[in-house]
Amino acid sequence: MTTQRGIKNLVLVFSLGLFLALLPNTAWATLTVSILEVSPTTAIITSEQQINIIWKATSSDSSFSSGDYRVELGGNGTFGSGTLLQTGTATVDIQVSTTLTANQISDVNDTYTIFIIVVNSTDATDTNFTAQTITLYNPPQAPTNLTVESGDTRLMLSWTPSPDSNVDHYNIYYGTISRTDSAFSNYYNGGGTKDSPINAGNVSSYVLSGLENGITYYVTVETVDTQGAKSDYSDEGGGTPVQTYGLGDISNEKGGCFIATAAFGGDNDPRVQSLRSFRDRVLLSNRLGRFWVYTYYQISPAAARILARSSVLRSLVRGFLNPVVWGARLVIPPGPPGRRTPDRE
Repeated sequence: MTTQRGIKNLVLVFSLGLFLALLPNTAWATLTVSILEVSPTTAIITSEQQINIIWKATSSDSSFSSGDYRVELGGNGTFGSGTLLQTGTATVDIQVSTTLTANQISDVNDTYTIFIIVVNSTDATDTNFTAQTITLYNPPQAPTNLTVESGDTRLMLSWTPSPDSNVDHYNIYYGTISRTDSAFSNYYNGGGTKDSPINAGNVSSYVLSGLENGITYYVTVETVDTQGAKSDYSDEGGGTPVQTYGLGDISNEKGGCFIATAAFGGDNDPRVQSLRSFRDRVLLSNRLGRFWVYTYYQISPAAARILARSSVLRSLVRGFLNPVVWGARLVIPPGPPGRRTPDRE
């Protein structure tokens, strides 16, 4: 009985050994793929950059000497499951440098997985892979052509919008010290105000109000896209709010036309109201009209003071303005009275 049991055990051991010997090499895979270095180390690149990955394939024994490799975007690490970015031959313990440009990966800000997959040339079932995440961060372009025009306790800003299609809003930064000044810290501290930056929305013009007349303010604008990425600052603009005797107030608050007010005797005169409506709803709706209004505000306070002292001049100005009032009433577009902030052009 003992002899028979021993024979059975020997047969069992022999059978097991034969079974294991006949198993494919993949059951005892020796191939390993590992990343040695990534540049930039953050693995964050923009559309103008590229990423370099240094890696190698190793073997725990001599069963792997070389094999085909694929660099794939996405997938699950299985040969051919992702989008092919690069292919070649890997040799055991020899470093491989894989360089990828941003446009090979995508043009959308996101995090992507890159798989490096190697297959043993002598045994196609012996395969291994490693993965590397790469983040694309393409900040939007800054707005350009920032202009700053002065009004009463306010600055009128306008700019050329960013060409990016996913703009969410623009941030407006302002303060009393220029970025070019050696004393400048930033728009929050030293040169800034407590409400800077201002989320202006997705617009191309903005009225910066509540400022102090006679103080020079410096302004810059940045683009923020729908993913929260921010552009560089625009060029810096500057302006000094000035007292315009009630007529520089060109936002949605009350403000009169000082020459008309002096000529017709009061801000509530219907002819003054007509001229104000024409200014707000026609002139301020376009760049040329705004330029004319802002220039007018700079040169007219002295004229208004002269009119206030001369009844003869007031009579002459009324005679000149009456046909202007009549013409303004003809061209004023329909809609509720009141002022408007200039729209995007």
